Parts: sequence; structure tokens; C-alpha cells
Amino acid sequence: MRVVLLSILAGLVFSFTGNSQSLDEVVKVGNQSFDTKDYYNAFRCYESVLDFVAKDKYKGDWDSLYIKYRYAEAAQRFNYFKKADSVYTVLLRESLGNNMDVYARSAFNLARVKQSLAGDTIALNVIRPDVATLKEAQKYYQLFLDENLCQHLKVFPTSGKESPEPLSLDDQRSFNVAAAKGIDDCQAAIRVAQAHPEGIILSKDTISRLPDAVNSEYSDIAPVLRGNDLYFSSLKFPSKPGRLLRQSRIYSEVLKATYSRNARGELDTIITVDTLPQAGFFNDANDFSHTIHTAITHNEQWMYFSHCPQGRDGAFCSLYRREKTDGAWGEPEYLDINVDSTRFTTTQPSISYDPRTGEQWLYFASDRDTPGAKGNLDIWRCRLNEVDGSLSDPEPQTDVNSEWNDATPFMHALSGRLFFSSDRGSTFGLYDNFVYKSGANGMTTENLGLPYNSGYNDQYYFLTDDGGQAFFSSDRPESIRFIDSLDACCQDIYTYPIDMNMELEASVYGCKEENITSKENVKIYDITYCDCRKGNLVESTLVGQGDMPTLLATLKRYHTYRIIASHDKYVTDSITLSLDWRYDGKEKEQATLQLSPAFVDLTFVVVDSLSRDPLKLEDYTLALTAEGAVAGEDKGNQTFRLDPKLDYRLEVKAENSIYTSKIIPLDRLRLTSTCTDTITIEMAPCFPDRLEGIIFYFDNDEPSRIVRSQWTTTKGRFNPALVDPYYDKKQAYKDFNLDSIPTRWAQVAGQVRFDTVLNFDNEVERIDTLLDLKSPAEQEGLERESLRYFVRKDKYGSVKIIPDPITVGGRIDRFFDRDLKGNLDKFNNFITYIRNYLETGNNITINMQAYCSKRVSGIYSSYNDSLAVRRINCIESTIKESLEQSWKGLSATKRQKFGAFKIESKPLGASGAAENFPDPNLDTDADEGGKYFLSAALDRRVEITSINIKSCKGDNTLSTQTNTKNPGQP
Repeated sequence: MRVVLLSILAGLVFSFTGNSQSLDEVVKVGNQSFDTKDYYNAFRCYESVLDFVAKDKYKGDWDSLYIKYRYAEAAQRFNYFKKADSVYTVLLRESLGNNMDVYARSAFNLARVKQSLAGDTIALNVIRPDVATLKEAQKYYQLFLDENLCQHLKVFPTSGKESPEPLSLDDQRSFNVAAAKGIDDCQAAIRVAQAHPEGIILSKDTISRLPDAVNSEYSDIAPVLRGNDLYFSSLKFPSKPGRLLRQSRIYSEVLKATYSRNARGELDTIITVDTLPQAGFFNDANDFSHTIHTAITHNEQWMYFSHCPQGRDGAFCSLYRREKTDGAWGEPEYLDINVDSTRFTTTQPSISYDPRTGEQWLYFASDRDTPGAKGNLDIWRCRLNEVDGSLSDPEPQTDVNSEWNDATPFMHALSGRLFFSSDRGSTFGLYDNFVYKSGANGMTTENLGLPYNSGYNDQYYFLTDDGGQAFFSSDRPESIRFIDSLDACCQDIYTYPIDMNMELEASVYGCKEENITSKENVKIYDITYCDCRKGNLVESTLVGQGDMPTLLATLKRYHTYRIIASHDKYVTDSITLSLDWRYDGKEKEQATLQLSPAFVDLTFVVVDSLSRDPLKLEDYTLALTAEGAVAGEDKGNQTFRLDPKLDYRLEVKAENSIYTSKIIPLDRLRLTSTCTDTITIEMAPCFPDRLEGIIFYFDNDEPSRIVRSQWTTTKGRFNPALVDPYYDKKQAYKDFNLDSIPTRWAQVAGQVRFDTVLNFDNEVERIDTLLDLKSPAEQEGLERESLRYFVRKDKYGSVKIIPDPITVGGRIDRFFDRDLKGNLDKFNNFITYIRNYLETGNNITINMQAYCSKRVSGIYSSYNDSLAVRRINCIESTIKESLEQSWKGLSATKRQKFGAFKIESKPLGASGAAENFPDPNLDTDADEGGKYFLSAALDRRVEITSINIKSCKGDNTLSTQTNTKNPGQP
């Protein structure tokens, strides 16, 4: 584990004779101390030998440059950075060309030392990094990379007589990676310094060092506050006290400091500091091991700690637990989550308890190489059962861990933030404290920054349950030194308060934005720790005068609140406010509640969108529905009483054909803004889809003219008197069209096509020979029905065209029933629609085209042109006479408000008539087929080609309704 474990050299009792053999023994002792991380003892050993080197009295086996390098490195390891800086600087000059291994190591370590020294100007609450020193550190890192100094590195010799082997390529690369990281870290620290050239002085959340009752001249680490008790570990206990050893080693034990609290419930004064009683090897001064770290379950029945025996190669830790029985902690019990403690360390336990769910997790750090590990120290966790102290299998925190050392984990359950320390990229020196937390882009890892980190080791970040007090350990310069003459060592415990308060401004509104805020109407409850509607009532104060009262309350960050607003005239409502990461950095939050009235009376006024005049009540009906609830109460006069907690659906059903029904949603947001309201609904007059495609069919030569000399005039009207006689000829038309037609093969050979008919088994049943009646060129692209005419030759060679009774007969039935009689009924609805529309004051222009068949009666070539005009006049006169009959008795003043009606005609006569008949020998003027064939019947028509009016389709924007549908030529 990466904790500096220090010893004091109580006295070097060697009797130096000054000979090389005894001096080499001192170097050997120094190396042994260095290997077991007893850096101060090693420092003093090397210093003693270097005194003889300086006097040129050392003639031993060691290269004095290696001794001086180890002297500087030992100083560096126990944070005596100023001494290390001066010695490394000298070594760079002395070792160049003489010992390139020492030169390379000195360049690398000098960069690290200067990076740490850049923090010397950082007071506890003043941020002012030394840019010049950071740039020097960056320079030496760059020197190491530019000159490829890693190639000179060797395995540090175990004796002065051996020739060291080159360092492995992997180890050389690791030095380069660390140097590159050092450059990045320096650049990041320089950017911070340049952004604040005058420094930043903390005015709140200021850091303070715990008093000497807790902090000693040795390392004091791993603070954990439980109630009024601060548990921590101190590396100040010598083994076998009372005996003066040549190398007196210092070990850690667990202590407890008890606080008093002030009237506000805040931590005040440390009353007592006690070492926890020894039990087994827990806090055993004679065990030659470290008892370190403390984690206690929520029910205070189980304690977890690290036990780290000190060996020649350092301290390897394992986790243990102790159960409390009858108020006393029991013997340590080994945990199954440990791995081989001769190779790996498992250490730094901490417990996260979430009072909202009751879940507890044990977090710890380990350098194990099991699946999920990323290398070096990683963070792991196990689910903890506080009833029996059992643990689930460890889970690596892969989203947090890196290839660097990630250690001292602490999960703050209330905020969901995982704090840990790491020597990963973008640190200010050695270990920095980091936090893994939620953010706008998901979970992110952030450096806590200055001054909570420094150029030294900053670790063991801990927050109280409410997040209002932070503790951490650091060996920054403000820490106590175990020897006053040395500006070095050790970690102390620091703390600072965190302002968790956040101001809330709550306002409540009723109908028409009336502010109805009062202390009686608004209650704020803290529901963080309960699954309930009402938790702990939060104190509040009403401020503001007149129409703008506001309720003020002080809330706690990372808590969840329910704000309940009530009023005797409104429906009680509430909102939930969770002050999570999204409120980081905010000092104030506003909450607004819009109360729904107990009921809302809505009055609906329906108007014509063009004239803005209210519609008559008989023109529409209103229907209100709400899913799963009783419909709104009809209060009369188009007023409905509605429940504002529901979403309604208003259907405005048009009873007048010129309007289209519409559906309007009435959601809660709209209903809660007013207690009474009038809603205007616009109905746009439009052309209904059901009146599309009206075609008026006429019998041959109908309607008749008034006198023979007036070809375009007629008294005929498109009504049953005109249509019924034509309909009575239905059977005659059917008989004629289904009769066979004799012909010759030569006349039809060019029009024959073959049609394959399949049976139900998809097999060819027969092949029909059909007459292919193609439309003439001017009618290509128009819709036409598929009528089948068989071409048959009998055994005598006679050829006949035989109409298919299904397709031809069926089309004749549809013509008389649907197209002739059906359109007469639709025409009557059409006239009613025109009347209603004109009465809204809007104009209508109708475009019509009239057609005739090829048949000509008499000797006049223009007969069909006149007949087409006559047919249009018939339709126009029928419409106008119907309108006049409807408006009979109305005053001229009222008639003047109506819109104008206009017909624009285009009599085409026989110019677009069909010429393709099933009888190839047909004479359209002389033969009966010119009148009775279906083709001729479909040509005798008047079409409405367009109506300049609004369309009911789409969004009711102004458009032209056009009929382009062909009646269906065969």
C-alpha cells in the first residue's frame, strides 16, 4: 500500500573506526531500512557515510554517487523535498558522464520533487501555485524524455561489488509514461495558476488542521466520524516500548477522538483522545504490524479494519472484522475476501450506508490481479449484511479504476458520490483526492482541485452523513514535522465545513394568476429518509407585500422535499424537489405551484371563421367527454362545469353541411389557469368531401329545347321528371348492350388480345380471346372500367362479339342506379350546401363542362354544341330556382348579406366523346348503338370541374376544389 510508514532513528550506536568495512555496513543498514520503507533511518545512515565521502575517507565498495542518490531518494520518500532538491541538483552535475543510471534517476526524481515544491506557497485557504517551479519540473521531465534517459536505467545494486543489470524494457517504458504524465500535471497546474494570478482566498468552507490532540509529529490518517466520535489511525507507536533499539520502528494503531457539540449541533471541541483497547493483534504494540483504518456498520455491531504486518519488502495488508458483544469489541476475524497477502494487499475499508434503502457496502482498495482489476491499486466493493457481518463477492469498480493507483475509497450515500485518491493523470503532485459523481453527461470523475489537493499526498477524503463536514489527510507543509529541523513528513488530518444550505422561494397561484401564497397554504416537508407524503416539516418565513408574497425556506443539498399547497377554494397539489447534482453551485431555487380550482365553468362560443358571426344553435352540437370519468355538467347557455384534474375532449359536431365537425383537447394546464372562461371556436365553411364527384347524366337529346329555333334554351330541370323516364329505359339499355354483335375476323383481328384464366389450383383453365377496346389518344390516361367482350368463332366460321354479362351488365346497373339516380340525390344535398354557404356571406364560383355523344340528330353539325349549352343551362336554372324558392319572403336587406353565386361554363359538345365502340360497323348517327351503347350514355353528361371555395381537407386553408374524375369510358 502507498502509505508512508516512518521510524525514528533513536541513535546510531555504531562505533565507527572510519574504515571502509564498517562504512559499508552502515550503507547495508541504510539499504535494509530503505527496502522496508524506513526512509528516515536510511537517510541518516547515508548521511553518516557521505560525511566520510566528503573528507575523501571512504574507500569502500560502493560508488559514492549511488550512496548520494539513495540519500536524496530517502529524503524524497519522507517528504524532505528541499534536501532532495539540492542533492539531486548536485547529482545531475556530478553523475553526467560518470554514472548515467544515477544521472537518469536524478533527472526524473528532481522533476517530481520540484512538482511537489511548487505547492509550498499554497497556504491552507490560499491558492497560489508557484508557476516558476512548475515550469522547472516540466523542464526536467522533458529532459528525461528528449534524451531518452530511460535507456540508462539499471536495477539498483544490492551490494557495491555487483554490476547492475539494465532495467527491463517494460520498466523503462513505465518511467516514460510517468514522465509524460508529469508534464501533463504540471501544465494543468500552470493553467490553474495563470487563471488566478492573484491567488484565490477561500471565504467559506475554509480548511483547518485538527488540533495536536489528534495530529502528531507522525502520520495521522483515515478519519471517520461516527456521531461524536472521530476514528483515525496514527503511525506514532514504537514497537516494544521502553527498549532502545538501533532501529526503533514505528507502527500505526487506531484511536478515537470524542467531540462536544455547540448549541447549533455543530462539532465544537475535542474532549478526549483514546487508543482503542488491544484485542488479539488489534493495536498490539508487540505485533510488529500496523492496525490501521476503521469502518463500522450502521448498527455498530461490526468493525472492519486493516492489519498490515511489516516485512522486509514492505507491509502487505489484509482485512479483518470484529463483532461487538456486550458493549465490547471481540477478537479479529479474517475475511474471505482477502487474497494471498504475501503477494497482494487488501486494505483501506470504508462502509457506505444508505438510510433510504438500508443498503450497506464495504469499499476497499486492493492490488490483486483477479478478473476486473486494471493494475496497481483498484477500488472494490462488497454488499454487507450488518446482521451477521457477511460480505458478498467483491466487485471491481471498473468505471472508476485506472491503470494508476486508485485508493482510499469513500462512498457518500446521500449524494451518491464516490470519493477516492489517485496518482492518475492531472494531479497536482502525488496523490490527489477525486470524486466520481453524476453529471449532465452521465457519471464523471473530477479532481477536487485546489486547495483541497496540493502538490503533496492528499488522501482519505471523508464526508459526514449530511455532507456538512469534510475530513482528509495530507502531508502538505502545514503538517507537523517529527523533527523541527527537517521540513519533511508527515500526514495530518484536516477538516472544513461545507455549506449545505440552499434557499427556496415558493409561490402558489390560483385562477387568473392570483398569488395566494401564505404560511397556512404552503407546507414544506423533508422526505429524504421516508417513503411518505409528509416527512419533517421545514420552517419557513413569508416575505413580500401585496400581490407578491413569497415563502422562504432553507433546504439542505442532496435532500428531497415535498411542497404541498392547499386552499379551501382549490384542489390541493404538491411537487417533489430533489436537490441532487443538478443544483450544484446554485444558491437559490424557485418553486411555483398552480392550484387547480375545484371546478371550472367554461362557456363556448362557436363562430364562422370568415364572418366572425356566431353560428345558430341548430348549426352545431357540443359534446364533452373525459376518459374514465363522467362528462362535464351542462349548465346551459353553452356553459359546462368541468373537473380541472381531468383531460377533456370537446367535440363540435356540425349540423350544417357547410361546416366540418372538429375535436378540441382541453388539457389540465389550460383548465387550471382560470376558474371561469369563454372559449371561442371557429368553424370554417368548406366544401365537404361527400359532395365530390357530382356528374349529371342526360338521356339522348335531353333536355329538350323550348322551340326548334332556340337550340340552347330549355324548360327542363334536373329533377325526377327528367331523370325517371331515362331510368325506366335501364332494361332496354341492358338488353341492347348484352346482345351479340356479328362481325368478320378481318375487322377485329387487329384488336384481339388473349387473356389467360387460372383455376383455384393456379393452373391454366382456359385462354379467352377478347376484344381490346383502347381509348383514343385524346383520352389516354383517363380512368376507365375493364369491360370484357369475347370474340368467338363458331364451327361454321361465323365471328361474333359477345359482351360479358358480368362486367358489361354490372356496369350498366351501376350507371343507372349509382350514377344517374344516386347523383340526383347528391345534387339535392349539393343545392342545400350552396344555399347554406351563400347565407354566410361568402361567394361561390362553379366551373362546369358539358359533353355530348357522337350521335347527331338532324342535319345541323353544331347540334351537339347547342345541346351541351342547353344541359348546362338546365343545371344552372335548377340550382337558381331552388335557391329562390328557399329565400322566398326574405327582405332585400337580408338578401344583400348573402354571397354571390356564379357558374362558369365550358360546353365541349361531342369534341371529347368516345369513338371506340364494340361494334366495328357502327354508324353513330343512323344505328341504335349510337344511342344505346354504354359509351354513348357515359358521354351525355355535365361535370362540375372546380368549385372556388374552401376545402374541408387539411387545415381549411383556401383552395380550389376540382373534379377531374372521368366517368369511366370503356
